[in-house]
Amino acid sequence: MESRESILKVVSLINMKGGVAKTTLAINLADCLATRHGSRVLVIDVDPQFNATQCLITPEAYMEHLRQEKDTVVKIFDRKRIVPSAVKASKTALPRDLDEVEVVKIKRNLDLLPGSLELYRLEMAPGDGRENRLKNYIKTLEGKYDYIVIDTPPTPSIWMTSALIASGYYLIPVKADPISLTVTATVKMTP
Repeated sequence: MESRESILKVVSLINMKGGVAKTTLAINLADCLATRHGSRVLVIDVDPQFNATQCLITPEAYMEHLRQEKDTVVKIFDRKRIVPSAVKASKTALPRDLDEVEVVKIKRNLDLLPGSLELYRLEMAPGDGRENRLKNYIKTLEGKYDYIVIDTPPTPSIWMTSALIASGYYLIPVKADPISLTVTATVKMTP
């Protein structure tokens, strides 16, 4: 019999077209696994639009989360970070170990690592191996979760690449139209 630590499954929802229900499927898949199957699930929102985050927590709770400088997915990718503030002087946040990144408990068996608009800023920063950080973070979670569901942006980006590298499984939601099918063929060819 496999131990709980060896059965972690990482599923990314990807498509380079918006409006195909990636986020909707990610949230519903995670909720179904947690609620109906009793699996321990973490949703990681690597889409800079952070729609999965907005589906799972209220805007007020998210703003409070940010105000308290709690973790978002940015902590995985941005090792040296300047924290701007309109109220007090900007400061540099000290890098932390990946296993210290804290998630938000949504309900029994369902957690979230919130997304952040700040990912847009990071997209323009120099690389330094950023595409492997999500995979490295997920390695620290073995034994804590049964499934990790990653919601990705609808564009080719470092965030989509990191999700592809970190995942063992992929779901590619499509609509039955020529553009969606063409984009799906392109995703299949992505190395």
